Amino acid sequence: MSMRVFALLAAVLAISAQPAAAQLEICNKTPAPYSLAIAYETDSDVVSQGWWTVDPDKCQVVIPTELNQPYYYHYAISRALNVEWAGSSNFCTSDDPQFRINGGGNCEQRNAHTKGFRQIDVGANKRYTLDISMGPVAASAPPPAAQPAANQQIEAAPATK
Repeated sequence: MSMRVFALLAAVLAISAQPAAAQLEICNKTPAPYSLAIAYETDSDVVSQGWWTVDPDKCQVVIPTELNQPYYYHYAISRALNVEWAGSSNFCTSDDPQFRINGGGNCEQRNAHTKGFRQIDVGANKRYTLDISMGPVAASAPPPAAQPAANQQIEAAPATK
């Protein structure tokens, strides 16, 4: 085998042997953009951050590193659709276009707002994709925990203000 073929084969094997990037990715399956905030626990605190604008049929990586918690949280709002995706886990947000808030309580005393975030159960997955959509979702069995990546799809709830 020539040295050139061997080098090419070694390069192809090295590229294909690399694992997929670990991350939390959120995709917009709606007809309009929405603003997105996330929250998660660290070893010593709670962090909330935002805002990302996620355009229709696009995805946004919000955590580019390996997922090391079983739960992450998201809050999204589309003013164009008059819809918000909210939940029962309270975290702080800000009116600033880009914010990062450490700590989960006393939001208003810190010039922030309390918002209800939805929980994302990533289990033991190191990579996870969440699709946010407008319509009903067909029931399907959850993927086994051993899969390297997981996907979840949620539907919109009417905005309440």
